[in-house]
Amino acid sequence: MRISRKFAAQIFYICVLFLSSGAMEAFTVDKNGADPQGSPLMKMLWASVYLVVLLRIIPRYRQVWSHVSSNKCFVLLLLLALYSVRWSVDPYLTLQKSIPLLLSALIGLDFARRYTLREQIRLIWTVLACVLVLGVIAQVFFPGFVPDLDYEPGGAWNGIVTNKNTWARLIVLTGITLLSRPRPTRRSIAVVAILITMVVALLAASRSAGGLLIMGTMLLLFVGFRALRWPRMPLLLLTLALAVTSIIAISYAVQHADEVTAKMGKDASMTGRVPIWRETLRFVKKSPVWGYGYAAFWSQNSRPGRLVREATNWDNLPHAHNGYIDLTLQLGGVGLLLYFAAYLIAMRRAVLLVRRNTARQFVWPIAFLCVVFLYQLDEASIVTPNQLIWILYSSVLFSLAIEERHFESPALEEDEELEPDQTVLAAGD
Repeated sequence: MRISRKFAAQIFYICVLFLSSGAMEAFTVDKNGADPQGSPLMKMLWASVYLVVLLRIIPRYRQVWSHVSSNKCFVLLLLLALYSVRWSVDPYLTLQKSIPLLLSALIGLDFARRYTLREQIRLIWTVLACVLVLGVIAQVFFPGFVPDLDYEPGGAWNGIVTNKNTWARLIVLTGITLLSRPRPTRRSIAVVAILITMVVALLAASRSAGGLLIMGTMLLLFVGFRALRWPRMPLLLLTLALAVTSIIAISYAVQHADEVTAKMGKDASMTGRVPIWRETLRFVKKSPVWGYGYAAFWSQNSRPGRLVREATNWDNLPHAHNGYIDLTLQLGGVGLLLYFAAYLIAMRRAVLLVRRNTARQFVWPIAFLCVVFLYQLDEASIVTPNQLIWILYSSVLFSLAIEERHFESPALEEDEELEPDQTVLAAGD
C-alpha cells in the first residue's frame, strides 16, 4: 500500500478543517463551559497542526512572501492584534490568543497556496457534509449526547457542536459550498435542489432565525451573482437600485422595529442584543483608536467587560453579539479600518474573478465574503483563532490574491513549483 504526498496532504487538511469546525469541542469542554480551545488535548492538536504548516511554509518563503505582500491590510491587522499586548487590559490573554490567530491565518495561506478553488470547495464540502451527517445521527439516535451550553436541552438542534448558532453557521456554510460546486448534469442539479431543501430543514430544526434569514439571502444572492457578468452600465444601474432598496428597507426596519422583530420571532431588543450594543458602544467611545487589546475586553481580568456584564445582567456574556463592535472593542477604530480595507480589497477581487470566469466555483469567494459580512451583524467577530470561518476567510483572501496574480501573469513564477505526487509512505506491496 502506497500513500502519496498529495493524498496525505488532503487527509491532513480534512482533519484540520474538521477540527476547526468545533466538532471536537464536546469532548474537551468542561461542565463549567470553559473555553474548549484551552484544554490540553486541543492545545496539543493545534500545536501539531501549526508545526506541520510551518514546516511546509518556511522552505517556500519566497512564494509565501509574494502572497503576503498582496494582502498588506490583512497582515497589518494580524500584526496589530499581536502588538496590542502593549495596551491590553489583559496582556497575557492577548498574547495567548494573538499568536494562534496569526498561525491560523498561515493555515489558510497554505491551504490557498496548495489547492485551486475547485479543490478547496471539494475538501470543504467533504468536511461539512461529514459534520452534518454526524450531527443528524447524534440528534436522532443520541439526543443530549452533545449538550448545548447556551440553551435549554430538548429544544433546538445543535448537532455535534456545543452551540446552536455555531451549528447553524456550519449549515449555512454547507449550503453555499453546495451551491458553489460545479453541476455538469441535470441530475446533479436535482440532487443539489434536494440537498438545499435538507439544509433549510436543518436550519429550521436549529431554530436559528438568523441562520434562516442569511440562507434565504444567500439563495437570492446566488441568483443575483449572474448579474456581475453584465456590461458595466446595466450592472451600475442594478447596484444603485439595490442600494436605494436597501436604504429604504433599513429605514423601514428602524422605524418599525417592534413589527419587524415580531415577525422574526424576536422582541425589539433582539433577544437582549440592543442593550449589549448600547453598553459596549459606551466603552468604544472611551478608547476609540486602539481598543482594549485583542481578545482582552471580555476576559475575567477586564474591568470594562465586567461593567458591561453587570449593566446587562448577563454574568457569562461572551461577546458583544456584533462582530464589528467586538473587533472595535479589541483593536479600536484602527483595527476596524484595517479589517474593512482588507475585506473591500477582497470583495473587489472576488467581483472581478466572477466577471472574468464563468465556472461556478469562482462564485465561492464572493459568496463566502457575503456570509461573513452578514454573520457579523449579530454574532461574534470572525477574527478568532482556530475557527473554521477564520481559516476559510484567510484562505479566501489569499486565494483571491493568487487568482489575480495569475490573471495578470499567467506563467508561474520560478519559485512557485508545483509539488509532485510523490510517494512518502509505503507499507507492504
